[in-house]
Amino acid sequence: MARSLRSQLVEQIWQEIEAGQLRPGSRLDERSLGERFGISRTPAREVLLELSTAGLVRFVPRRGAIVLSMSPQETVSMVEVLVALEGEAAALAARRMSGADREAFARGYAERTREIATLPLENYSEINASFHDAIYAGCQNEFLTGEIRKLRVRLTPYLHSSFVERGRLRSSHEEHLAVLAAIVAADPESARAAMRNHILNGGNLLADIFARSTRRNSASDDQGIQQ
Repeated sequence: MARSLRSQLVEQIWQEIEAGQLRPGSRLDERSLGERFGISRTPAREVLLELSTAGLVRFVPRRGAIVLSMSPQETVSMVEVLVALEGEAAALAARRMSGADREAFARGYAERTREIATLPLENYSEINASFHDAIYAGCQNEFLTGEIRKLRVRLTPYLHSSFVERGRLRSSHEEHLAVLAAIVAADPESARAAMRNHILNGGNLLADIFARSTRRNSASDDQGIQQ
């Protein structure tokens, strides 16, 4: 299969994972990919191998390829790295964005969040993505943003779940405003600190979600034993 076609298929599946259409643990096999895209099993396996190299797919004995699902420990470890990378991107954006770009960034975010109190979760997820994308563009470091995007794709299903927590959408928006104010003021250190705080807060919520899930599972196991 030509490299360009393989890259297109990898990109399409990547986007489906990022959008949550393919959830962690979803099975991807050569036959179904072949039927879906009209390719033979060998090039379908090449696509899966490339996704595996990117860290999005894992090969499991007797199950084939599955969309990566991670333990709480793995997820928290990735969030810790994301905190550092996102903070650096925000600091660089504060240094490197032009005055016109800063104004456009602030104006665009204000317009999109005017009805924040009644904004549906799906809409805020899109706004959140565009907010971070603007910072990645503004930092002018493609290698850094490439590493961030790899982490974010793998973490997307988990990060998205934090938005459903009570009050998280509002607090996330307020954290965005702090990052935005620092970038508009061309203050790299404040931008770094505000972004690190933003990502850490999301990570702490994830840890709480995992902890509650663990307690529920433990309680269910105890009831099963008693029965």
